[in-house]
Amino acid sequence: MESVLPRYEFRVWGDQLNDVFSAIAANSRLIESRARVETYLVSRQDAGTNPKIRDTELDVKVLLGVVEGCEQWEPTVRMNLPLSDGQVREVLAGWLDLDDVMLERGEYTQQQLVDEVVAPRKDAVALELAKIRHAYEVNGCIAEVADVTIAGSTLQTAAVESTDLGLLLAARRLVGLEGMENVNYPKQIRKVLGW
Repeated sequence: MESVLPRYEFRVWGDQLNDVFSAIAANSRLIESRARVETYLVSRQDAGTNPKIRDTELDVKVLLGVVEGCEQWEPTVRMNLPLSDGQVREVLAGWLDLDDVMLERGEYTQQQLVDEVVAPRKDAVALELAKIRHAYEVNGCIAEVADVTIAGSTLQTAAVESTDLGLLLAARRLVGLEGMENVNYPKQIRKVLGW
């Protein structure tokens, strides 16, 4: 995987984000809008990782730490599916205890990974999320507003992200996110599932 700098992220969820959405639109320019479905692999325990499957690629970020309420995530894995059994063990070992799992295939497609490695476990889930996302540029940062469907519930989310913490903190203030709770995707999925 090519080197990608860790980035800070601050994300909120709720159904009262209209003021935030308006502030983002008023203080920025629209970069892109898109709809997509992604599969998140979520553990019942917070392992500090965020694995997801987008298109035909497994993408994993690792939480490095939290500074001034902002999480710093480092992309560590980007692999095309199917994955070899060795890649499955290597990539998911930090997220899932695979010591007691017999991998019976030499390689795993997305569906086989979901059905045979994740689904049999009581401590994890592979969940498809439908997203309608609008990305903006605010104060040199990426800001997004999105509608996300998680387990049948459609929720609103807004976020700012940047490799530069100072720019991110200024953008967070500018769009009205300061003082709100930062909740990443895996945490929000656990909340929706009642974990």
